[in-house]
Amino acid sequence: MLTGKPAFEGKSQASLIAAILERNPPSIADVAPPALDRLLRRCVAKDPERRWESADDWEQSIRNAVRESDIVIVCLSRKAVTKEGFVQKEIRFALDIADEKPDGVRYIILALFEKASSEESVGDRYLSSSGGR
Repeated sequence: MLTGKPAFEGKSQASLIAAILERNPPSIADVAPPALDRLLRRCVAKDPERRWESADDWEQSIRNAVRESDIVIVCLSRKAVTKEGFVQKEIRFALDIADEKPDGVRYIILALFEKASSEESVGDRYLSSSGGR
């Protein structure tokens, strides 16, 4: 649902399942950065040989995509900001890249999916109505 519409459709549950198993999802390159399209395609590759072999490979791909992007959207929920793990590492990395940008460049958009007290931890490094990067 990244594009606002399902990747696969079918007239019945059986035809929907067949579509998922047999076809590749459509490209999102017309609505998303090329780096995101590449990440998504690799995540859902039908051939296991085309997917990442390890979490380290996935992490490096995420880092490369963040570096290549003009803007990063950080999607947060109360659960995301209170749990430990890789999501915290990803957010920190995006903030580090934002710090390398010239002053005034808007690089991070913070998307809160529910009321979460994350603004204090993210500070002024995200795009908001009051400024920031």
